[in-house]
Amino acid sequence: MAGAECFLRRDGGGALRRVALENSFSSMQGEIAPRKQRVSRSLATTRRRPLSAMQMKSMGLATVPFSHETELCSELQLQEVEGQKQITSTSKLLRLPGHPRISLAELDVRDVLEREMMTPDLNRMAPHLWLVAKPSSDHCNPLHEQVVRGRNIVITENPELHLCWIDSKVFIKPIPRCLLSWAFWRHYLDDSNANSDPKAKAKLIEAVLGYMRSYNFLVRHESDYRIAVKEHLIPVTATYEDFMIFISSFAEIQDSQVSPRYRFGELRLRRLNLWSPLLLKKTYFHKIVWQYGDYLAQYYAPYLFFFGIFSVVLSAMQVGVGAKKDWQSFYGVSAWFSVATLIVNQHSTSVELVEKVSESIANLLYSFIQRAARQPLLLGAKVAITTSLASFSGALDTDITSRAAVIHDNAAALASQEAELRKRTGALAGENARAEQAGGCAELDGGVGVGFVGAGGDGAAGGRGLDGGNAGKFNIEDQRY
Repeated sequence: MAGAECFLRRDGGGALRRVALENSFSSMQGEIAPRKQRVSRSLATTRRRPLSAMQMKSMGLATVPFSHETELCSELQLQEVEGQKQITSTSKLLRLPGHPRISLAELDVRDVLEREMMTPDLNRMAPHLWLVAKPSSDHCNPLHEQVVRGRNIVITENPELHLCWIDSKVFIKPIPRCLLSWAFWRHYLDDSNANSDPKAKAKLIEAVLGYMRSYNFLVRHESDYRIAVKEHLIPVTATYEDFMIFISSFAEIQDSQVSPRYRFGELRLRRLNLWSPLLLKKTYFHKIVWQYGDYLAQYYAPYLFFFGIFSVVLSAMQVGVGAKKDWQSFYGVSAWFSVATLIVNQHSTSVELVEKVSESIANLLYSFIQRAARQPLLLGAKVAITTSLASFSGALDTDITSRAAVIHDNAAALASQEAELRKRTGALAGENARAEQAGGCAELDGGVGVGFVGAGGDGAAGGRGLDGGNAGKFNIEDQRY
């Protein structure tokens, strides 16, 4: 202030210059304020929204979503040796935490991560997974809600089954211990590291981020944490507070940063098996029954349903045929429907039996061929067996068709025999009526008395005619005079 006052005293027009300086300073503040606000909004947005892998790569940052202080596994450390960063283990054995048989070599670790994290089948089905589950990544119930719904938590190491459920079971993959280490993420999952294929690494990072984010939905309360510890889903050494701080680092990850599978939450395994033949060209996504009794039990309910429908319809037709004798068209429909029911029932039973037998034989032969695939002689046997199975199936289909044709011919023959029998019955009834009329009257012109001979004797002639004519005889058995 003293220097400024001296400056103003020496300067004759100090007052005017002071006003000019104040105006210039205020205008500079007016220009700086909007820029400061824009910078503040940008920083706030950056805090709210995590950076993508490409943005982090362009800024030279690692794709580690949590800080070094919040890690839950400190068995790995980064050290700089001869100007290069190398990862080491605090234990005596230089092995991957949670995988004692895997070394810390990058290729070995990469193979383990791809095997433990990647979900290729579900990624292929991702455009159509809305047929299986709700298209929302947060459609994932916490662990305590799984218990409330009566589902048992089943441990699986198959990443394809993670968060899949069926009936009273839900499959969950435990967190590998290595993914709790900051040094592991920094060394193996750092997108700025150009030692491998960037596309493959980007897919691997997306799968790992999606998998870790799923635990942010599974563990939301302390009760969820206790269930996770009890089921060995997370390490026992991690406290509730430490784990929640760690897992909350994955809460802000967006769907665009994870693999297509993890843009969905829980998946229904039965629906995956239903759509697998169409979307994956596979018999099933994951086999859920291992016994033939359980496999056949799946078809009991639909089989009984259709059995009940056909039984009711056939019973109603039987009542209609018995109540109304002059419904000729209804007679024909009922006859053909009953024949069709027999054919369908026999065909369905035969086809199911053929499928089960063929599947059993194919499984046995496939396992046998797999065990002895190195023997070249079995290749010809495999072809011969496959050909014989195909011929057996064709012969069985031909047999079923021929049986259906025989049933149809028998039905037609029965109908014709019934018509012929009715015709003969009418003719016999007419002959009996004429015979009764002929035996009850006497001819006046011929004066012939008619006597009847019984079935067992010679019976004598009966009455005489008016003119004393001879008595004739009529034999009922021979139906002739």
